[in-house]
Amino acid sequence: MENLVKTDIGLITTINANWLFKQGIITREGYISNNLLDGMVDKKVQAYSYFRWLIDDVKNKIPTTPKQVYLEIDDLIDVMRVGSIDKPYKVDEKEFRYIARYPKVDNVYNSGRKAFTEHQPINKGKKKQFVDFED
Repeated sequence: MENLVKTDIGLITTINANWLFKQGIITREGYISNNLLDGMVDKKVQAYSYFRWLIDDVKNKIPTTPKQVYLEIDDLIDVMRVGSIDKPYKVDEKEFRYIARYPKVDNVYNSGRKAFTEHQPINKGKKKQFVDFED
């Protein structure tokens, strides 16, 4: 507990807090930054939104954890920052390791946009209906 810092995201290590600060996700004080970035269709999006898309993407792509392993937000940030995580756990006096890998995230903005577009529903050959908002 001694090397954890309190942020709006939760208790995280100082290394992860510094990484999130450099990415523009949190402020020096640990609050979620109101850093607006270019979105997909000429709208501004908070950097935190891309970060949340990445968190969901990591959860969906890493192996399901055994019931003895609990991944916290700090662990998920480690997976993004480093590219992997290795957590030991015990079952009936036997020791096992939970290993998860995810592509290392160098830029939350680019990786978040990619995760966002990957999770959009696919149009299955249906034509888009034209809606006339003028009438």
